[in-house]
Amino acid sequence: MTIGIAVTGKHAVVHALRVLRCAEILGSGSIGGFAVLAVMAEDGAVHYSQTQDGGSHALELDPAWLNYQRAALISSGPQRPEPLQQFLPSLPGIALMTGHRLPNRPTPTGLPLNQLALQALQQGCSPEQVIQNTVAAYPEYDAGLMTVTADGHIAYANTQRVARRPDQHHGAQQYQDKKVAVMLNSIFFAPHLTSHIATLLCDVAWQEPAPANQTGAMLLTVPDLCPLLPAPHDQIVVDPITATVQCIYTADPFVQHAEGRCVAIQGGCTAVTTDGHVLGTCLHDLLGHKHGDHLQRLLPHHPPLSLIIGAHV
Repeated sequence: MTIGIAVTGKHAVVHALRVLRCAEILGSGSIGGFAVLAVMAEDGAVHYSQTQDGGSHALELDPAWLNYQRAALISSGPQRPEPLQQFLPSLPGIALMTGHRLPNRPTPTGLPLNQLALQALQQGCSPEQVIQNTVAAYPEYDAGLMTVTADGHIAYANTQRVARRPDQHHGAQQYQDKKVAVMLNSIFFAPHLTSHIATLLCDVAWQEPAPANQTGAMLLTVPDLCPLLPAPHDQIVVDPITATVQCIYTADPFVQHAEGRCVAIQGGCTAVTTDGHVLGTCLHDLLGHKHGDHLQRLLPHHPPLSLIIGAHV
């Protein structure tokens, strides 16, 4: 498994899905396939959504879950062994247990590593102590564990084996009364993003402007039939309140006259508000279908186009 996410606070599921979607857009490799989402209600009941393919866009949500304050996700490439909940077990009223790599590895106790940690939490040990002790007891297991507890604590750690990996990243952040944590591996990012990808993924959860948001990261929706117009220089105009792209301007002569599949925006394009305030720059190319002077998703059944911007350099 290549990414684990835990969030606590208001609208936790929204923030968790935003982090996963950002990783799917910016990353390549084992991402955008299987996914399991677990949420915990105020009464401690746990609810699940899962998919074998399609990642964040294939998860079905009950609208009531949007009010819950505990959420956890695990995801990777498509088609993983059933039952998928083995990768994100839980105990009602106690905790959700996500992670990455193979947190479901069996132990000599007869319990998988993640279930073993849940059992220790049930006995009243602190989340930090449980996670640290569990991975320390099995240093050469290929696993990282992350938990979010019913009382709002998040703790995570890798075994020594996973910590040696050159492709693993992890980070956590708190914003007001909300917390988010992410750990990932085997997802590859452009060189200008790799060194701070965990921070960026945490930042995008909140959609808050800098300085609260260290990287200035925002996940924007590009509506179907978004105006795509010729201009002397590339620029996108954004409504920061709704996190929606209102208009795309391009100086690319090919795109100006294109019909069909095209790169409407390339990484590095400036994003501004309607009054010209610079929000940041696009962190990746935006591929879509151009029809006349408008841009839309490549195929009708595809998810809406999304764009991630970061701090202006």
